[in-house]
Amino acid sequence: MFARILSRRIAAATAPVAAGAIYTRSQPLLAKEKQHAAGQSQLVASPAEEGELSMVHRLLNFIADNPFKTVIGTAVPMYLAIFAHESTAEATRNMPFSQRLIHTRVYGQVGIVAVRKGL
Repeated sequence: MFARILSRRIAAATAPVAAGAIYTRSQPLLAKEKQHAAGQSQLVASPAEEGELSMVHRLLNFIADNPFKTVIGTAVPMYLAIFAHESTAEATRNMPFSQRLIHTRVYGQVGIVAVRKGL
């Protein structure tokens, strides 16, 4: 439950910001493409222009190029947070260690599937 609430809050907070940043940063590129389509300029990407990608675009490129690093980078903190919650929550802190590990594994797998579906 903790992971579900946390992931919803993170998604609700970051999705509009990321979408707005992508929209804002893509407007100059769209203007260049319209000029190129009208025959008013040449659309040639210089190395300097390629290095001017926004942080969001570089992050999305990294995620697309390294899916396993992305899963591991999100899985480890997620599993640690879930296990910490299972170990400190009133309802589960008195359970045997093995049972808390099973709960962590199940909740973590659901979280990772949700992360992968979101990518």
